[in-house]
Amino acid sequence: MSKKKKKKQRDTEVKQEILVHDDPYWEVSGIYLDPQRISRHISKFDRFEDNYPFWVDELMEGTPTFYCVLGVAKGTEKNEIEKAFEKKMKLSCYPDDVIEEAFEVLSSPELKKKYDELLTLFRQITKCMPPEEKNELINNHNNSIHVEKDFIRMNVLTATYGGYFSLYPYGIPDLYEIIGLDKTSPFNKIERKCKTDSELFKKIYTILGNPASRDDYDFMMYFTIQYGDEKIIKKRNSRQKMWDNLDNDLFEKIVFTALTESIDAEESMKRLNEILNRNPDWKEYLPSNNRTFFSILGLDSNSLSGDKKEIEKIIREKYRPLEKTPEVNLAYSMLKNASLRDDYIWLIEKNEILSIYKDIIFQENEFSSETIQSDEMKENFQSDTVYTQTTLGNIIEMINKNN
Repeated sequence: MSKKKKKKQRDTEVKQEILVHDDPYWEVSGIYLDPQRISRHISKFDRFEDNYPFWVDELMEGTPTFYCVLGVAKGTEKNEIEKAFEKKMKLSCYPDDVIEEAFEVLSSPELKKKYDELLTLFRQITKCMPPEEKNELINNHNNSIHVEKDFIRMNVLTATYGGYFSLYPYGIPDLYEIIGLDKTSPFNKIERKCKTDSELFKKIYTILGNPASRDDYDFMMYFTIQYGDEKIIKKRNSRQKMWDNLDNDLFEKIVFTALTESIDAEESMKRLNEILNRNPDWKEYLPSNNRTFFSILGLDSNSLSGDKKEIEKIIREKYRPLEKTPEVNLAYSMLKNASLRDDYIWLIEKNEILSIYKDIIFQENEFSSETIQSDEMKENFQSDTVYTQTTLGNIIEMINKNN
């Protein structure tokens, strides 16, 4: 038998099925060769390890390629790479340093060229890996992609249910708990439970009474438990009692709003804090008091419709005949400014919900921006998110244990 035929037969015998999903630039060879036969490639790979140790370490741990980390293809324009980077930094299973390195490399033609060369060498040097090491590498790679797919799905769903899940760390009841059923309940039982005049129950039925949306909701609950911070989830359990003390109508309004408007509780409190820090004199003109800037000028906020000039005309006509007291002047100067007016209207419209958010999140009794500024409050505020960007290694370890 010729040497050529012997080589072909030997390569065929060691070739194996390799399942790699959604990372077309990550290639592990199915062929096993003696290291001496690819010594030239190994030498080049070693030089890369000296010059770019982070790149090599990530590849050898099974981390997907930087293209896969950002979710972009070769040839993607820089502005699209920037968008992908910003999106991944908001929610991803990959650590920040990996995402940042991926962005730096793929944004630079010179670095990208070197990285592409490394990927080619990576395929070559995997030929001399023992089968057990190769399989472990492949499993780690596929597991990391599996986890990231969960994060990607969650990122999409938070656009719809973000308001509800922003309150999850603060004890908001599960939808099944609200209607008094368990998660295995059939659709006809859910339908019977939700046949009431309650707008909240009707909304819950649109979620749990539909197979696709119910699957999305169940996935989000799974995601929260699977990837959630155990300390935050534990703290959540102690906060559930707060919801029992709410008036039922107010409770339903808060949950309904969270399910329909995607108002992020923490982002809302941040915006509240920023507005009141910039405009501390607004506090006494919020709905919790008798007077608002609209009532001072004799205006109905709903009457301010039309284009900018039309709205300014309405405000000016109301202001003109009034005695020019400091209070009247303050109301006029604020309402005629479109940006300030929008902030003030937002405060008024969300006042009741913001008050509840404040009590739930910050455990305070007054609409006070100063209380939000303490170091301890800031630390709690920033840390109370249901899920964190867990290190990839920990996630893979967790999945392997579950399997």
